Amino acid sequence: VQPFAPTGFAATCLTATVMNAQRDRLLTLSQCPNGPQQLALYRPDGTLVWTALLPVFTPPANTSDVPPIRLALTRENVTNVGVVDIGVVARPALAGGSEVIRVAPGAVGNPTAVASTPVPTPAIRDLAPAATGVIYAATDTGIQPLSETGVPNAAATLTAFGKTRFDRLWTSASSGANGNQVAAWRDTALSGNSSEPLRLWNGTTGSSAVTVASIAELRDVTLALDGYLYALTRTDLTRYDTVRGFQQNAWSPESLLSGLNDARAVAWLVP
Repeated sequence: VQPFAPTGFAATCLTATVMNAQRDRLLTLSQCPNGPQQLALYRPDGTLVWTALLPVFTPPANTSDVPPIRLALTRENVTNVGVVDIGVVARPALAGGSEVIRVAPGAVGNPTAVASTPVPTPAIRDLAPAATGVIYAATDTGIQPLSETGVPNAAATLTAFGKTRFDRLWTSASSGANGNQVAAWRDTALSGNSSEPLRLWNGTTGSSAVTVASIAELRDVTLALDGYLYALTRTDLTRYDTVRGFQQNAWSPESLLSGLNDARAVAWLVP
């Protein structure tokens, strides 16, 4: 056991953590009740790279369809700065829809990063990085890459998924695996349906996303190096064979765990 370096925040209440496509940085969000939103960027060995204070957040009224707070992490070569890690935060906007904040240090090695002014955007339901460095957003009109300002680029909507709404989004890069696979799902709690298709795209130009399974109460997905997709619901963990699935439409579902109590997240580790 090796604890991560302290953030230095007056109070720390971690609410979400994501990994970059290179698998060498972790970005975590801290938000205590009635406190500010703060980011901390870490190396996998637990050393702190930078911290940042986000602009004041005034959440809208809590209704069933308010966009969630989502994080993503990418790396860019910024003019007059160099190659730096950039955190992206999408959060619900008071006036409706979402707002996106980009966070980056002013110079390589700075221990404090600077947050941009929030940019209003259509509702963003989820974020996930691609191996190319692009960050995809799940929106009400399809899966769209974020522009340099953080706005979803509707003109570049992934045709593989069409122009329909998705609430959850995963990529092989966000799972720490190789390849360009993208998975998306519509939340049954919001659609009103008993189940929704988990759709998966292999990143091949011109191909369409295929249905792995129709799933209710999906909580998380991870795409591992062994060629399997692991889907976690509130009560069950199921494994699907993506190699046979794409080649033969034979996903070979295998139940690994059942009877779980309100499961929330799944990840794979290399021992």
